[in-house]
Amino acid sequence: MDTLTLVSIFAAGCTAIFSSTYLLVMRVRPRISTADLLTVLWFVLCGCIHLFFEGYYAYNFRRMPLMQDLFGQLWKEYSLSDSRYQTQDAFVLCMETITAVCWGPSSFILAAMIATDHSLRYPLQAIISLGQLYGDVLYYATCLFDFYILGLEYSRPEPAIFWGYFVFMNSFWIVIPCKSPAGTALSKDPPTLFSPLTIRDVTFQNRIWVAPMCMYSANDGHLTDFHLVHLGAFAYRGASLTIIEATAVRPKAESLPIEGFKRVADFAHGQGQKIGIQLAHAGRKASTLPPWMGPRGKSAVAEEKDGGWPKNVKGMSALKWGEGYAEPNEMSLEDIQDVIDGFRDAAKRAVAAGIDVIEIHGAHGYLLHSSLSPVTNKRTDQYGGSWENKIRMLTETIKAVRSVIPEGMPLLLRISATEWLEDVESWDIPDTIKLAKLLPALGVDLLDVSSAGNSPTQKIGMHTNYQISIAGEIRAALFKEGIKDLKIGCVGMITEAEAAKSHLEDEPTTYPNAGETVDVKDEQGKIAKADIVLVARQFMREPEWVFRVAYRLGVEVQWPVQYLRAGFLKGSVI
Repeated sequence: MDTLTLVSIFAAGCTAIFSSTYLLVMRVRPRISTADLLTVLWFVLCGCIHLFFEGYYAYNFRRMPLMQDLFGQLWKEYSLSDSRYQTQDAFVLCMETITAVCWGPSSFILAAMIATDHSLRYPLQAIISLGQLYGDVLYYATCLFDFYILGLEYSRPEPAIFWGYFVFMNSFWIVIPCKSPAGTALSKDPPTLFSPLTIRDVTFQNRIWVAPMCMYSANDGHLTDFHLVHLGAFAYRGASLTIIEATAVRPKAESLPIEGFKRVADFAHGQGQKIGIQLAHAGRKASTLPPWMGPRGKSAVAEEKDGGWPKNVKGMSALKWGEGYAEPNEMSLEDIQDVIDGFRDAAKRAVAAGIDVIEIHGAHGYLLHSSLSPVTNKRTDQYGGSWENKIRMLTETIKAVRSVIPEGMPLLLRISATEWLEDVESWDIPDTIKLAKLLPALGVDLLDVSSAGNSPTQKIGMHTNYQISIAGEIRAALFKEGIKDLKIGCVGMITEAEAAKSHLEDEPTTYPNAGETVDVKDEQGKIAKADIVLVARQFMREPEWVFRVAYRLGVEVQWPVQYLRAGFLKGSVI
């Protein structure tokens, strides 16, 4: 038979194997994920090639030049790229025998385990894949050694022979299929909450992020073992992004240590997860004691003996936040530029530490928020007065950060969309909508919608999910004007599965600042108030919240392999 006929027969055989395997798997596990299905197909093909095709060679190697059946002719065709298969080479015989005896049957067993989602699939997959990789490395190494050291050439020089047979047909086993990160949906057609989202070059396996939470537990700016355990627990348990708490860019930005952040990032990456950081300047709310050290429910100034800097607290204007806070000094133009430079420099160090996502903190009464608000910004220079002047420090900060981070790195902005103040001019939802329309051009990819924190006279009607409608209102206004490249994150007392799901798949609503009802649809054609849910305190109460939400919604998700035995039992009340 000629080459075209043999290659066509081989391709037809692979197609038959894939088709029959697909039909069988769909009967055994109809809701299998695409990743698992492809892995099953791959290992069934491996099993067939290893056990039958390579086993044929191991059994008939002494008679290979005489074999005229289909497998014999296929081996003769392949031997054009490696003549050792026609010369009874001892290394080739040993390698093919081990492959046929060990990896052939094991591949079939593994495929069955993946199809039934058996807990032992992962260690077996690692063993087989590493075994195949080891064999491939030896195969290439011996050939290259013989060619460059001994001057022996086994492959014919035609590019199609060398690159098509010798290189291409062996390169597949260099790739080791691995497990999906925890929190990945294994069910078909999961709700949007458990569907992947790609922002720039980063793909998140679900839409649940851990919001930054101040822990007041750093040691002179250094992350400690506490942070590794605290943040690692969330990343390990399926959140697709864990954001490190508000991290000051001044006064010691130039010495802010990378090592601790890299340690956390490396752990998250080792679990296949993403890590973010929130860069911040506390402004007039700086130099305060940890909450558990001050009067209950109130802040207390951290004096110099406590490691504070009460005489050097700076704000956009010399306006004290309230009782328990230091008197701020109004920032000079040089101070403002120094802070902007601090954000830029901190972003560069975050990249060096291996951080995947950067969030700029422009909320909760911190410096950038206070620059936006007429309540706290009484300046008369280029950073005060008009609306355009008040947003200047924020926009310059965004530009500075975006200029030093990779093009493929997502940039987020957290903002207090309303200050919940009555009978006083303040920053409110229309201002946030106006600002949001400018953000895509500045390089911001997601607006993290929070609220309040800039005045002690704020009146918040707090309840579960109390900020979600604000996020939806902003998203509706953006969609109304055709702005769909700014993602929206919602946050605020999100505790239950159905609520989290509904925020990303809700019905059309009329929002007062967005105008008439807007049909706000996501990429799956479903109505949504937001693209991402950010959860904070509920994760402190329940580090495994991702798994509980998935269980409550009937979504099968990947657990960490070490925790597979701890999965929720069907019928359990969780």
